[in-house]
Amino acid sequence: MGPQIEHYAMHVKGLEMVCFEPRSQTGLALGYATAPVGPRYDICEHDWDFNTEAGWEHSLELAQTLGITERIPMSELSAEKVRRYKQLSTVWSAADCLGFCIFAVAPTRILSLPEMAEILSAVTGWKTSDHEIMRLGERRNQLLRLYNNREGICASDDTLPARFFEQPITEGPRKGDVLDRGRFREMVQIYYALMGRDEAGIPLDSTLLEHRLND
Repeated sequence: MGPQIEHYAMHVKGLEMVCFEPRSQTGLALGYATAPVGPRYDICEHDWDFNTEAGWEHSLELAQTLGITERIPMSELSAEKVRRYKQLSTVWSAADCLGFCIFAVAPTRILSLPEMAEILSAVTGWKTSDHEIMRLGERRNQLLRLYNNREGICASDDTLPARFFEQPITEGPRKGDVLDRGRFREMVQIYYALMGRDEAGIPLDSTLLEHRLND
């Protein structure tokens, strides 16, 4: 017992880790660290779908509308990976709040963003668009972040258990993969900037105004 057991507590923000490996899927790792709902395996489409050596052949077809036009390594730590995560998590955030099953929606499942808008319009009579669906997804993510900030969750909480930065994968085809702590922290800061937040992860006044959350 004592402080040393923290090393074995695999959690983010007090919520236990899920089974999908973040050391080899860095977009998913970013999602585990920054998502307002904790480490969910369904926070975004997984990196392997867009990997240079694996994934579905059709994964780029519907993802092109999100600006994802080529494959990159799933273990890559880069600004481009952050941009992709922002887009992918926004789509699934929108699906989550609108009642769509994430296993049926864009960008790699059967439904495209325009088809999602058509279904939503047919069911509710709401004349919407794929653009508005993306805006809803981002607005929801900003609102959830505000709730977290109110409850005392801050930038220091947007990280992963130390073992993912210190212990490489020991077996299998991804043997040797480990997260670089410094580069991962840079990715978190890039994500804040893309989301219109300050260095502490708090949405800027201009961001709140843009999403009509300033009240």
